[in-house]
Parts: sequence; structure tokens; C-alpha cells
Amino acid sequence: MADSIISILPIHVLMLMGVLTTMASAESSMDRSRLHKSLLQEAYDTTVYPGSTDSPFQVSMDFRLTAFHDFDEKEGRFEVAGFLITKWNDERLVWDPSDFGQISSTQLPQSRVWTPSLVVWNTHARIRPFGFDTLPVRFNQSGDAVWEPGDVFETSCDAKISKFPFDVQTCTIDIFPYGNLENEINFTSTGIDQSNYEKNGVWDIVTISIFEVQGHAGNGGKVMIEIQFKRRSSYHIINILVPLIIMSLLNILAFIIPGDSSCRVDYAVTMLLTLSVFLTTVSDILPDSSLDEISYISVFVLVQILTSSLILACAIVSFSVGSHSKTSLRVLASVLKPFMGVVNVDGNEKQEVPPTGTDLESPDGGNDLAREGSGQSLETQIKDVSTVFDYVCIVLFSFEVVIVNLVFFVITNV
Repeated sequence: MADSIISILPIHVLMLMGVLTTMASAESSMDRSRLHKSLLQEAYDTTVYPGSTDSPFQVSMDFRLTAFHDFDEKEGRFEVAGFLITKWNDERLVWDPSDFGQISSTQLPQSRVWTPSLVVWNTHARIRPFGFDTLPVRFNQSGDAVWEPGDVFETSCDAKISKFPFDVQTCTIDIFPYGNLENEINFTSTGIDQSNYEKNGVWDIVTISIFEVQGHAGNGGKVMIEIQFKRRSSYHIINILVPLIIMSLLNILAFIIPGDSSCRVDYAVTMLLTLSVFLTTVSDILPDSSLDEISYISVFVLVQILTSSLILACAIVSFSVGSHSKTSLRVLASVLKPFMGVVNVDGNEKQEVPPTGTDLESPDGGNDLAREGSGQSLETQIKDVSTVFDYVCIVLFSFEVVIVNLVFFVITNV
């Protein structure tokens, strides 16, 4: 129906309607241009903050977090992206919408209006002001301003690595009004917005808060954004902790190999070398020490290497006893007395007591039988001492592995 009506209108009427539409659009642009000229007249000074000198000028802030970029423990560098939503009222930029085509809100470039001189106080890079010249500032008819400078906030933050990989870090972004005194501008915080936050694959944010800190010695106060975050530890558990625990258990299996075999020593040496190579591999993953702190997992790896070294020493002693070393047998038997009773090992080995009725001597003095009895006695002692020694080592080192692992997971609050 409408198309049929338009089709029958004279062409000059259609041309007139187009001209009127263009004039209405131009009139709206002219109204906005007149508004900007009226607001930004020569009397407006961008170097003077709004408000009176009777009380501090009120500026409110909230923080919109968008991304967690990085946290470098070695350099002490913390990096997130976000927007600082800053609001105030400039009584010099007030207008009546009826005088300007019912325009109730407009945008003015940052370089043409007053904005607070904000800097990041604890920046890791160079200190620089927020925003840029063409960044728009939104004003409404009452003079309320909304300024949203976005940036990648890179600050200095000391890492607490003692509980790696279960560490929880706390870093701050200190927003400071550069050049303003405490009685000139008062900053207040309003809240945190995480609706557009993109999760990080390494770190998980626990809490985030914003609060104001009063100034000292006449200096202006500051606003602190405190972010607490913890490491996603699954990767480190699978690639560091689980292999360490498995190798510590495999170490104990050395005492299942026969003590008189050199394979026990070879196995213990192989496990020690494996731990050493593993420590070299994970050293790049472990963060460096920060201040006076040291990672508990570094101590944990060191204890595992020391344990492996002790197992190697015990394997060597066991092989020495199995190789009929009387000195090693005598020393080891004296150490194991509480576990196996008194074992007679001296320079002249005692003969086993033979069954009743057995001839102990041969017609020539019994040297052959005595020598045979002495050999059986030594072999029996070696077997008994080696068996008890293996049993004691398995129990003690198993107990040590369990205690060390429990202590590590307790002190890291897992």
C-alpha cells in the first residue's frame, strides 16, 4: 500500500522530502557542534580541576579486569589488562538540552577537558599518564563525566615461591594522582567488574578488590587494586611430583636384588643418575629464589637425591658383605645386633655345632672337616646378616619416603 502511494507522488515531492531529511540531520550535527563550542570556550581551563577549594574534589574509580597476561617470578613482573572507570562532576560543562536539539550526552576528547593526572606508582616499566589525547570522555547534561582509560598494567611484585607449585601470590596496582595534594582531590573506589574477564591457563584469580589508601605528609591518597591468584598446579604435579615419588619408590627396590650381585650396585647408580638428570631437567621449571625464600620443592628434590645416595652406599656395603668381606661382615653384624641378636663374627670363625654323634675330626686331626664347617658357618652368617640388612633398609627407606612426602604436602597446604 505504501509503495503504491509513493509511486503516485510527483517526483518533486519526493525530492522535497529528501532535502528536509538532510536538513534535519545537518541541524542535529550543527546542534552538537554548537554545544561543543559552547562548552569548550576560551574561559575553560583544562589545567584547573573542577570544584571549590573548600573541600577536596571527589573522584570515584572502579576497575574492569579483562585479561591476566603474565606473572614472571624471576623478574618480579605482574601484568594484567583492564579499564579504569573514572567518574567525576565538572560543573563547568553543564547545559540545557532544549537549547541544543535535546542532546543530553556527548563525548569530548581527553586533551580538551580536565582529567585527573593518574599514574601507576609501582610500575615495572616507565611511569606514564593514563589515556591519550583523542580518548573520548563521556559527559551528560549535568556535568557528570565518565572516563575509561584502558591499558596493560605492568607492575612490580615480589614472588612468594616457597610453596611452589601450590603457591598463592598477591600483587597490587597502585593508582596515584600525580601532582595533587591530599586536600585537593579525594579518590574513592566503587567496585570490580570481571564480566569480561578471560581466564588464564597458568594462573587462577582467587580474589580481587579495590580500596583507597590515605595520603601521608600532605601527599594525595591513592587507590590500590589488590589481586590474589594461585597457580594451576596440575601440570607440575604430573611432570615433577609424580615422577619424583615414583623414582623414590623404585629406589627401594634395589634391596630386592640379591646382595652378592653387582646388579644391585648398578641399579642404585642408575637411579641416582636418573634423579640427577631429572633435577637438571626441572631446574628450568622451578622459579629462582625471591628475597630470602627458597622453594620447598627444591629441598624435596635434594632430599630425594641424598636418599638415593644413601641407598647406593647401602648397596655397596651389601655387595661387599656378599663378596665374603670379613671386615664388612663384622661391622655390619655389630650394627644389626638389635635386629638379629648376637652374631659371632671374629677372626677365627666359629664352627657350627654338629648333630650328636657326628665325627668332628678325621684321623689326621680333622683339618678337612673343621675347614668345611668353618666355610658353612661363614656362608650362613653372610646370608643371615644380608637378609636382616635388606629388611632393615626396606623398612627404613620406605618410612623415610612416606615421611618426606607427607611433610612436603603438609607444609605446602595441599
